[in-house]
Amino acid sequence: MARQFDLVVAAGNVMIFLQPGTEAVTVDRLAEHLRPGGVLVTGFQLTAGRYGVDRLDRDCAPAGLELIERFASWSRDPWMIGQRVRRLGAPAPGRSRTIPAADGEAYPAEAAASGGDDQAV
Repeated sequence: MARQFDLVVAAGNVMIFLQPGTEAVTVDRLAEHLRPGGVLVTGFQLTAGRYGVDRLDRDCAPAGLELIERFASWSRDPWMIGQRVRRLGAPAPGRSRTIPAADGEAYPAEAAASGGDDQAV
């Protein structure tokens, strides 16, 4: 049994620096380290053509994770389609892990102009 925590954080673009194709396994392994009711917080840059929130959401479901909250910034600005950051947490029924649901891979115009913004998903 893996050591478990109340909070697992994968900020700083961890998900987009993984070897492509290993993201789902990584999400599952991160989820294994959550205690019942634990929270997984992940953040990464949203850039067209790269790993994004829709794929993260698909990878979270088999790991037993579901969306609790999603924000557009680390300071908890409201999430709207086309914005950047989200916070994930709370376990799916019968599971002890957590994460988000899909909103698509939209990103804000200023992210496109600047090459992307860091995201907390």
